[in-house]
Amino acid sequence: MIIIVGLTLGVASTLGYVGYYAFGNGSKSIILYNLPNEDGWSTAAKILYIITMMGSFPLVAHPIFHLLENSDFYKYGTFYRDEASTPSDDISFNSNFNSPESYIDWVKFFLVRTGVISIIYFISILIPNISILLTFLGALLGTIINVWIPVLFYNRAYNNNRKNLALKKMDL
Repeated sequence: MIIIVGLTLGVASTLGYVGYYAFGNGSKSIILYNLPNEDGWSTAAKILYIITMMGSFPLVAHPIFHLLENSDFYKYGTFYRDEASTPSDDISFNSNFNSPESYIDWVKFFLVRTGVISIIYFISILIPNISILLTFLGALLGTIINVWIPVLFYNRAYNNNRKNLALKKMDL
């Protein structure tokens, strides 16, 4: 693990220094913007960057899909899970395609995934400058990590449930 982190840090640092040496203070925030548009190698680098972004987006979006598709609302169509009304098995896309339920499942699957991607697309249109988004999220998440989470951990660790009371008695 330490070797991988060290190797990544070394490669990133080397590329950063070489990029700064090549472009100087006039370097733009995204290094691809510094490359000339007429050169074939810079065009190839930009195309490969686009392919990389298109390939990495599903890796980022898949946890969102997984959480939504495993929620009770998605599976059973209700916010409250009623054991008497829930189906005995999860939604299966390998079921009989002639049944109306399988069509409903596929439509729901398609609409949820298309909706998530549409929401992400509209957010990216509303906030075209990523530095503004990163600044806002950094401030918000910094507050959560530095203020709220320590309080929640403290309250969870030192509440008066039976386990904590038993630990207190052992210390005496």
